[in-house]
Amino acid sequence: MKIKKFFTLVLLVAVVTVNSIFAVNIPETIQTTATIDINKVLTPSDGVYPDVDSFEFTLTPVSYTLAEDGNIVDDSTATYMPAGGTITVDNLVEVGDQKEGSAQKVLDFSGKKIGVYTYTLQEVNKGVTGVTYDDTLYYVNVYVINQVDENNIPTGETTVSNITAWRGTNMSDEALKALQQDTNAIVTEGDGKIGMSTNGTISYPFENSYETSAEISLTKIVKGNYANTNQLFAFSVELDGGVAGDGTYDIVYTNAEGTETVGLNGNPATITTGEATTINLKHGENFVIKELPASTSYTITENQDATYSAIYTADGEEAVVPSTATGEASLGQNLTATGKLSDNGMNNGVLSNEIIEFVNTKEYTAPTGIILNVLPFVCGIVVIGAIYMVVTNKKQEE
Repeated sequence: MKIKKFFTLVLLVAVVTVNSIFAVNIPETIQTTATIDINKVLTPSDGVYPDVDSFEFTLTPVSYTLAEDGNIVDDSTATYMPAGGTITVDNLVEVGDQKEGSAQKVLDFSGKKIGVYTYTLQEVNKGVTGVTYDDTLYYVNVYVINQVDENNIPTGETTVSNITAWRGTNMSDEALKALQQDTNAIVTEGDGKIGMSTNGTISYPFENSYETSAEISLTKIVKGNYANTNQLFAFSVELDGGVAGDGTYDIVYTNAEGTETVGLNGNPATITTGEATTINLKHGENFVIKELPASTSYTITENQDATYSAIYTADGEEAVVPSTATGEASLGQNLTATGKLSDNGMNNGVLSNEIIEFVNTKEYTAPTGIILNVLPFVCGIVVIGAIYMVVTNKKQEE
């Protein structure tokens, strides 16, 4: 009997000793869940957001560290651990100059063994053009310990005591040690740890940015039976970079045959915001200003030839100045197209390009009405001439 009592006492001391390691900072009430809180921030490109509003994150079980012997069990199949899965953040809302959103994943550790449960958390790169995804890999450590009474005796219940978040590399060797130290200590980001929580919830920041650009394309068209397709038309082009500020951008030219031509008509190869630039085009020729920031606005004025009517289309809208012009009798007026790239909308996650056409028409109508008006007089003269010739010939015969 004495030997049996001795071993019972030894076992009790061992249990108390082991559990004392996991008794630091024990919650007053049983906490059976751990909450993974995703905080998403999306910074736009010059005030323009992509046409996607859903971001996904994967929480993957990695390993379970058995508290009693410190052994790590590979648990990618979640045999020991609550399942991870996909966390989705959608319906982001604008807050100041960015969009923000959040989502939570609750893990239930009811009835689970004491120990450290490790997961990885990472954003899914959906490959949306222009979106820079946050590729940070986080390690999530959830500490489950025995709940004890006021005498430090296990009650038979387990509780979540802490969650730690590590960036890039999991400090698994320190996982158990952390419970023997001050778990409320502020830990800097420099050592990889981004936080520690004792209330069952910890937050993970993910920051995304969006960069997009678009082009301005202008084609010159000349129509009409009196048009000169070899005539040069001058365009004054001025850009405003908006919140993107000043910049210099390449111009690419295409001739009437559709061949890219450097220095077409002696035109400049670049354009700088805030500076008026003159570009000359003939019928069928085109220029494209490349990779402009989304906040760019433009003013393009055609120095109108007095003998042409004019029309342009941009953003699907048509403008005509002057409204009527026929032949050489009408006076031309300068025609100005204006717009902003960010107003063009998105197409498959990409800002739509600005497509502009300037069409000039010159028609000439023969004055047929004049011929009809003088025809009777001409006929009269012809008749008189004929009579004169008959009379003259008759006199000569006599």
